[in-house]
Formats: sequence, structure tokens, C-alpha cells
Amino acid sequence: MNNETIFLSFPSLRGNEQAYVLNCLKSEWVSTGGTYVSRFEQSLADYVGVPKAVACVNGTAALHVCLLLAGVQPGEEVIVPTLTFIAPVNTVRYVGAQPVFMDCDEYLNLDVQKLETFLETECTPADNGVVNRATGRRIRAIIPVHVFGSMCDMGRFMAVATKYRLVVIEDATEALGSRMKMAEGRSKIGDGRSKIEVVEERTIPQLRSPNSDLPSPLCQHAGKHAGTIGDFGCYSFNGNKIITCGGGGMIVARSPELLASAEYLTTQAKDDGLHYVHNAIGYNYRLTAIQAAMGLAQLEQLPGFIETKRKRYLQYRERIEQIPGLSLLGVPSYCDSNYWLYSLVIEAQEYGIGRDELLKRFEAARIQTRPIWKLNHTQRPYLQNQAYQIEKATFYFERILNIPSSVGLTDEEMERVVAVLRG
Repeated sequence: MNNETIFLSFPSLRGNEQAYVLNCLKSEWVSTGGTYVSRFEQSLADYVGVPKAVACVNGTAALHVCLLLAGVQPGEEVIVPTLTFIAPVNTVRYVGAQPVFMDCDEYLNLDVQKLETFLETECTPADNGVVNRATGRRIRAIIPVHVFGSMCDMGRFMAVATKYRLVVIEDATEALGSRMKMAEGRSKIGDGRSKIEVVEERTIPQLRSPNSDLPSPLCQHAGKHAGTIGDFGCYSFNGNKIITCGGGGMIVARSPELLASAEYLTTQAKDDGLHYVHNAIGYNYRLTAIQAAMGLAQLEQLPGFIETKRKRYLQYRERIEQIPGLSLLGVPSYCDSNYWLYSLVIEAQEYGIGRDELLKRFEAARIQTRPIWKLNHTQRPYLQNQAYQIEKATFYFERILNIPSSVGLTDEEMERVVAVLRG
């Protein structure tokens, strides 16, 4: 059997990547000129069903800009999951705000039930939203992260956000191609908890007039793509994502005016390009044309990537469910996932060994696996921040190992993974 290393999530570059990048090089428009950036932006917007998107250098930059556009001020708070890559948490600090950490649900996403309980029991309504009684700070926004491609229950999130006048910034950096499939007006999760009713229209602060509000219509969720339901959505094209530019990110928003402000901020807030006039603090967050050319070719293949990954997930699940003590993490019934990463849940007492010992077994077999992230409320920079009833996140942190999930994973490679699991 082939003994080459099997990587966790390796890009598949078998489409027009080389042709588009070479064409870009021949044009000599390799930074921000030419047509590839605008073509990539429009192609992604068309794919997720929005009028426009704004490209930027990576998903972290996209989150940073969205927090600025949301009007998050120094000294305010943003609710974030403890179980996520640290990027969205760090961007809250970039704007001078503080994160409040929430637990996860059975799909590893931010627990919307605990979110609602926290807002009801630990916070006080105010004219401008809601105030955290423990800290005295205004809570401005929520960042739900669609972990490993499985979407948060956005119907319930939007209802909660509406009730408490919170801006929703969807971190869809792992979920490009995932979408809601539930019927309009219905929202349920695995334990059958009831939905929260929408009670009022929300408002979103504008970037350049932080004291005024911009009406934001309530979104319709059925069939919507991850990133297009909240007030803002962010995507990532890092090397391990379902499509890649080697790096790169994208911003979408329900307000055309705020999306125009995103474009303005990510290009150094340039008001007069000839005379270099800048009336605001901007950022060099532009995507290069070379990256966009590669991204455009990758996006053309995304539907096929998702179907391949779905089939592989089912194949893995069929084999793994035959092994006592092991299972694959499920997918919510309310969404069609992009199946970005496959999460193995290990019950050590029944299986015989725990996560770390199994990881070492995979390393010996030259197979790359990864535990989920160290919980962010336990990270050194955030030890003093509020964490609300963290329970499931700890449970899953101790039990989950992500196994090889690449689009190009072969049958032989999958069987090598399963053979290690069988011992």
C-alpha cells in the first residue's frame, strides 16, 4: 500500500488555474489592475446569490472591516464562540472591543439557546441595544462561525439579533457553498427546541455616521448561502479551504452602502487617487489579480468539490459507524453542508484509546490529523474575558480529531485512514 503522507486538507488545482494565472501574468496586471479581481468578485456574488462582493487579502481582514462597518466601538462587546479558530476573536480586539465567549451546540457552532438565555438573564435592555450587567458594556454584535461547513441555525440567530438589536457578522470562512434548506419561517435544531419569534425591525449603524441608523430588512432564510443571511458575511480562500487562492477573502453585506464602504476601506480609503487624498483611515487589504485569477478557476469547480466531499463523508461514515467508540460528527438537518472537514468523535472508554493517542497512531502512519482548536476563553490573551456556561465545547474539545478531508482524497487513502482507526 502507498505510504506517502496523507494531508488533512490539500487543494485540488485541476481546472483553469494555470491558464488564468498565466493569462494574468501575460497581461502584466498582477496587483489590482486588469479584470480578474472584479471577475472573481462578481462570480462569487453570483454563486452565493447577492448583487456584489468585495475581495480582500484574507478572511481575517474581512472580519476586521465588517466590525468597523458594524460600528463596533472601543469598550463595547461582541459575542463570539469559544470553539473557533482565533481569528474572529482577535479582530474584536483590533477595533478596541472585548469578546464575550459562548458555548457550542452539538454541531460545534455557537449555541443559540445559551445566547438567548444569556441576553435574557444577564443583560439589560437599553435604548441603543443591550448592556451586559456584569461588565456595564454595550453588546454591539454577534459573530456566528459556521464551523467546518455546518451552518449555525441562522433562523434563530436572526430572530435573537432582531430582538436585541445586535449586528450579525457571519464568519463563513469555512462554509462557502453551504446553504440553508429549511422552509421559510421554520427553524429547528437537533433537540427540537422551538424557534424565537421576530419582534421588531433592526437597524445597523453606518460607518461614517456612527450615531445614525440604517434600516436593515429582515432576511428570508430558505435556500440562502452561508454568509448571506446576517448583516455581513466573510469568506476565506486560505490554502486549506474548500477553494483557495493561496490566501484571500471576500466580504458581502445586505446594505449596498456599507459594501461600498468596505471597498473604500480595503483600498486605503482613497478619496482622490490622483492627488492621494484620504479622508478616513484605510487599510491595504486588497486582493491581487494573480490570486483572483486562481480563485476564479477554483470557484468554477466548487459545485463538483462539494459533491465529491459529500460522497466521501458518507463513505467514511459507513465504515466508521462499524467501529465501537467512534462516530463522525453529524450535519444539521436544516442545512446543506459543504463538508469542508470531517470530525471524528472519539469515546475513549469504549474505543480503547483517546484523542491524543490516536493522533500519534496516525502520525506514525504518515497521516495528518488535527484536534480542534484550543478553546479561546482559555487562551492567554482572553483569560480575563467573560465566558458563559462553557460545557459542550469542553466535551468536544477532548474528543474530536479531524481526519483527512481533501477533495482529491483517493479510495486507497481513505482505506488507509480507516485501517488505522480499526487498529
